[in-house]
Amino acid sequence: MTELSVDFPIVDEDGKPTAYFDDLWNNLSFTVTGGLEDQINDNTAAINQNTSDIATNAADIDTLEVSFAGLSSDISTINDSLIEIRIGTFWDGLTVVTTATWTFGTILGNGSIPAGGTTSQSVLKNSGTDYDVDWADVLIPTDIGSTVQAWDADLDVYAANPLTAAELGELQNINSVTISNAQWVFLGDFNQALTTTSNVSFGTGTFSGILKTTDSTDSTSTTTGSVQGAGAGFTKNVVIGGFLATPTSGNLTISAGAVTATGSFHQVTAESGGVDDLTTINGGFGGAFLIIRGTSGNAITVKDTTSLRLEGNADFALSDSNKIIEFIGLASGIWSERTRSNT
Repeated sequence: MTELSVDFPIVDEDGKPTAYFDDLWNNLSFTVTGGLEDQINDNTAAINQNTSDIATNAADIDTLEVSFAGLSSDISTINDSLIEIRIGTFWDGLTVVTTATWTFGTILGNGSIPAGGTTSQSVLKNSGTDYDVDWADVLIPTDIGSTVQAWDADLDVYAANPLTAAELGELQNINSVTISNAQWVFLGDFNQALTTTSNVSFGTGTFSGILKTTDSTDSTSTTTGSVQGAGAGFTKNVVIGGFLATPTSGNLTISAGAVTATGSFHQVTAESGGVDDLTTINGGFGGAFLIIRGTSGNAITVKDTTSLRLEGNADFALSDSNKIIEFIGLASGIWSERTRSNT
């Protein structure tokens, strides 16, 4: 073994080689003999091989980095996904685990989403074949509000209360007849049955045609007969085939010589003692008919006054219930005698 000795510094104070060391190292020469030379040659070959392997692995790492960059871009489009990447020894294994389903432009199960399409289009099936799809326009009705009813709250009410088939059939029976909004209001306001056998009640009625009754019941009071009520007015002739009757409207008691007529036929009695004078009859109107009847046991004298215009200005004695005197009204409270009965 040969020893090398030098008398100049080969490292500086920081432990770095000096220029003297560099010169010495560069001018040194070694002679290697025996098996050591073969071992060096083997080590050199191994170093060269390792260098080649490192270069190859570096190229693989570069390729993997590019692939991983693309994978990271795809991964970034998946929200709230748990991604775990495990890289095996020497980059020869890559496993990606995620809680989301990765489709990456494919239809779940099989097939691919077709290219193209425009805004607002949807992917629809072309046929019954699996995955046979294409882009298509979504048709939106343009006649909503005209031929198609627009939504309103009434539709919700109808949805909760749909018409039955029988009810729809009844509406179809209307056919081409138009029912106006006002007529629907009348129908909605109707509050009683209206059939040929119904007993109905109305307020005011106007008839442009004939008002006819087929009832044959005779009227003997204000509450019997075919036509009943509080009053009737006519602008044309009234022809009566039966009797024209004026049932008694009640007994009137004379008070201070006066009574008030409320109907066409009254019986009068004395105020006291069975003897009295009748000087005033209130009520009535021009053209009204009035019959006054006496009361048995009462001696009542009808006096000729400004209220009671008697025939020949002669007083009339109502001495019993068989005596009557008939008036026609000239105005309210003014009566003119038509006839009297002395029997």
